[in-house]
Amino acid sequence: MEQASAIFAKIKKIGLKKEKQKELIEYCNANVEQILKNIPQIILKDGGELLEYIFSGLPDNITLRSKIVDAVLQKIRCEPLSITHCGVVISRVCLELPRLPVEDLVRWSTDSVQSVVEDSDVNMIWKDILPECLYTVSSHDNIQHCGTEMSGEEFKIQCVYTLCQCRWNERQLVQLTTMFKAMQLSRADLKKVTSKLCSNIVDLPPDTLPLLVHELLKYVFSY
Repeated sequence: MEQASAIFAKIKKIGLKKEKQKELIEYCNANVEQILKNIPQIILKDGGELLEYIFSGLPDNITLRSKIVDAVLQKIRCEPLSITHCGVVISRVCLELPRLPVEDLVRWSTDSVQSVVEDSDVNMIWKDILPECLYTVSSHDNIQHCGTEMSGEEFKIQCVYTLCQCRWNERQLVQLTTMFKAMQLSRADLKKVTSKLCSNIVDLPPDTLPLLVHELLKYVFSY
């Protein structure tokens, strides 16, 4: 059996050539077990390009693509990465999200909210993942969450409510403002979030204010 590093290197080599799409699909499907097992560690060193080739090599396997996204998200939440590398990987993941099952999007939304509440995401990827998941989820008339049936829009409102009820740490404020700006909130939720953000400004040290105020102004004027 090939070593994991050799498998991923070959995926990239084949993926570079568009005329080898069939070969890429065959190779990825022949190495599914190794891809799933090793993608969490490999993604810390490699970026969105590798994910692009893997997803291209598994075009008809939605379940497997969801498992890969899940593995990547779990790993990146707990392993510090450079802003650039993290951004490249998460950008490619976000492109994949609308193509995946809504039940997975609901779960990743819930995980994102919980990671804000617990401040447990070292890279704060929730700022990108949650808006992207909720954009698709909110378009569904019926979803299941914790054994309850509700609309996607009701689930979104519930997520915003939970976020507004928890304590926001200083390091989260700029990213939270950026995230809410991307979430297309209702007027009622906009009022709640703006009030919560403004209440946090009072206790901030002066050197933190310029960037936060800048993001807050962009957030308010986006509506």
